[in-house]
Amino acid sequence: MGTDWSNTTRRRLSSGKVAFRSFALFLFAGTVAFCFLVLSPLGAFRVEITVDSSVSGNSQMFFAAEASDFSENQSQSQRVVTGSNRLAFVGNPIRETVASSLRWDPLDEPAVIEIESLEVEGYLLRERFEPSEVLRPSLDVSQVVTDGNAALIQTFSNDGQVIVDIDLEGLYQRHVLAIVATSLSVGLVASLVGVLVWSRRAISGLSTRSTGLGWQVLVIVILGTFIAIAVSWGLVAR
Repeated sequence: MGTDWSNTTRRRLSSGKVAFRSFALFLFAGTVAFCFLVLSPLGAFRVEITVDSSVSGNSQMFFAAEASDFSENQSQSQRVVTGSNRLAFVGNPIRETVASSLRWDPLDEPAVIEIESLEVEGYLLRERFEPSEVLRPSLDVSQVVTDGNAALIQTFSNDGQVIVDIDLEGLYQRHVLAIVATSLSVGLVASLVGVLVWSRRAISGLSTRSTGLGWQVLVIVILGTFIAIAVSWGLVAR
């Protein structure tokens, strides 16, 4: 009788350890996946515009909650050279560059600009917009003219302004939800694999106690994650 009670207690403790370890593994794997996706180029949320400019200069994107609140603090600039350019304006909630109102200053010089594409990209997200449908000239910029392959605009001063009618906040929410869903999925898969491994070890009579390599594995995973992030950003920057 005492032996049966002891065995039952031991099995319950073993099951409790497996449950705790699987939950810890779920949190750890999910957190590592989330950090990797947020910090790597995969998690960069951006407005990308491909243009062909007649002159060089600077292009600037402004982000604001209201159209009357545009400021330099909530903007990003990109250098434009004569010819083809791919401009990427990265949205970041910490810098308040994810907002419902967008204003694009195509160039700080009078120029003729051909807009080949306008896209919003994020994690598992890529939305393409027709420039003629979402660009609304506001100051010193001509109407958008489409020739079938690209859209053309002309800036008449060094302060040409265009309002961009895109639901950036809604797209950013989809971007974040995709990252969270992937992180949860990674954590769930890791915990299920852990449960399978630990259960088989328990059934085979092997000890489920730590082998003393836990902290080494933790360090390796963290260092590997940051190395992967650095390498991926390096490849993007090339």
